[in-house]
Amino acid sequence: MTAVTLEHIHKSYGDRAVLGDLSLTIEAGEFFVLLGQSGCGKTTLLKIIAGLIEPERGTVKFDDEVVAHRPPETRGSVYLFQEALLFPFLTVEENIAFGLKMRGVSKSEQRERASSALIQIGLKGFEKRRPSELSGGQQQRVSLARALVLQPKVLLLDEPLSGLDAALRDEMRRLLLALHAELKMTTVMVTHDQMEAAVMGRQIGVMIGGQLEQVGTPHEIFQHPETPAVARFIGQSLYTDFQKAISEPEARLRKIE
Repeated sequence: MTAVTLEHIHKSYGDRAVLGDLSLTIEAGEFFVLLGQSGCGKTTLLKIIAGLIEPERGTVKFDDEVVAHRPPETRGSVYLFQEALLFPFLTVEENIAFGLKMRGVSKSEQRERASSALIQIGLKGFEKRRPSELSGGQQQRVSLARALVLQPKVLLLDEPLSGLDAALRDEMRRLLLALHAELKMTTVMVTHDQMEAAVMGRQIGVMIGGQLEQVGTPHEIFQHPETPAVARFIGQSLYTDFQKAISEPEARLRKIE
């Protein structure tokens, strides 16, 4: 398990500051959700953690190691995009093993780890299928498996459920929570969906205008917003629905089982 620490992160595009002096600590093994509207800077922050974007100022640490200027492939994090982005000409097994192949892992270990990942995501027996033969939810599962076989220290999820219908979103939520409970992997997920954040996050960071307005548990965020901006974003009319959705992690996992 790996802790992620961001210290005084600043990022701008031209004259527009996207992130301003932002600091955050994500505990090792946490499932942390960055919640905010489009344009608030949450995806930029996720890409800075991944190394896909470099900040003008600030430090990124995995545990006590500074990784701020290291390339993405050497950080030990894996970034899962909104779209599955599978290679259409490769089988499911080949897609999952692609990153291992690029790292020089032997073919026998590629097959073994790909097979194990398929069991984890509930797609055993799909090894020889092509992406075109999979549903949207199955494609996203394969994309997740491709990330898991790399055994990352930190898993970064960029609204991975946004392109799925309601039933598939619920299915993927259950899968992600079950995998997190099993693997105890530090996970950071970006979403604009408040209900999704309430159900998924053990800790939530509400981002508004490039700043972290509040960090806390779902109960703290939705019952006790600390600033007027957070209260406006959450919306009092949604309070009852969130009360039904929010539960302790153990209770959520009992529902999954």
